[in-house]
Order: sequence, then C-alpha cells, then structure tokens
Amino acid sequence: MSSKQSEKRQKERKAILSGKIKIPKLPDLGAFRIIHGLGVQIVSVTMSGFTGVYLERLLKRRSKVSIWLRNVQLAFLSIVVGVITLPITESMSDHGWKPFDRYTYIRVFLTSIMGLSIGVAIKFGSTLLKAFVGSVANVFYGFISIMIFGITPGLSFYVGASLSLIAPVIFTLFPYEEEKVYKEPETKSAIDELDQYYSY
Repeated sequence: MSSKQSEKRQKERKAILSGKIKIPKLPDLGAFRIIHGLGVQIVSVTMSGFTGVYLERLLKRRSKVSIWLRNVQLAFLSIVVGVITLPITESMSDHGWKPFDRYTYIRVFLTSIMGLSIGVAIKFGSTLLKAFVGSVANVFYGFISIMIFGITPGLSFYVGASLSLIAPVIFTLFPYEEEKVYKEPETKSAIDELDQYYSY
C-alpha cells in the first residue's frame, strides 16, 4: 500500500471519529444475531468434538511416527494458510513486522506450550483429559495476560475460570463407571445333563 493511500485512509478514519462522516444506522438484528450465533456455536462444538476424537485416533494409532512429528503434520495446513494470508493483511502491508514485539513472542510461546501439553494429554490420556488441560491452560494464559498486559478482566472471566477449574475436580471425585450388564447363568437342559453323564 502506498503512502498516499495510507494517508487517505487515516483521514477517512479521523473524519468518521470526529463525526464529519455519518455512518448509516443498521436495522436491529438482535433476534437474527442470537439464532446465527447459536447455530455457529453448535457447529463449532460439533466440529471440535469430532476433531478431538480424530486427533486422538491419529496419535494413538500404532505407528513409528512420534508425537512431535504428528504435531507438525497437524499444524502444517495452518502454517501454509498463515503464510499465504499474512502479506495481504492490512497490518503487514502498512507496518511489516513492527507490531511483532516481545509481547507477541510471549503469546506465541504460551500458545505453543498449551498445544504441546494438549498433545501429551491426548497421547497418554484421552480426549476428555485434553478438554480439561485446554481449559486449565486457558485460565493460566488469562492470568499471565493480566500480569503482563495489565488487562482488567470482567465477571465473565472469573465465572468461566472457576467452572474450568471445578470441572476436573468433579470428574476426579465422581469418575465415570461403565454399567455392568447382568448375564444370566447358563442352564443346562435335562438332555444335556444326561449326555454329559453317559459321556463319562
């Protein structure tokens, strides 16, 4: 993007913020947004459950491929998409790598640690354990962000963090037990008993 286009865009933003350019009001779409958001959430949860089970199958399959190589294989597609879309984003075309400061490195490091811990949890545990590890890691990541970035969390963060920490405790105290299917003892008929008696 050229400097003239960048200056023009900055002037337009200033005009919008100062009120010189009025943004047209959109119609109230509250009900539509709720239905749309609920539908997207259902699709997201369904796909997340499917990918979790499929990931567990990949990691626990009997093969000579290590967990580290599996992690690279699963992340390869996102790396390709990221490399393709990175140069065409507005921030990269305007500023290059300048916004990529030390805080971004910390965030990338924490995210990679969370991904590796989830991979180990699936390899040696289950998909359910992966969900617990992910939730606890997100809570830890949130507290680290509070300390580093000075973010002031709201009530929803504390409620979500409390539920994320309580869920593994409840699962540990009340583990899932498979129902024992009662099998009736095999009864021999009189003919079978006579056959067994005369076989001796």
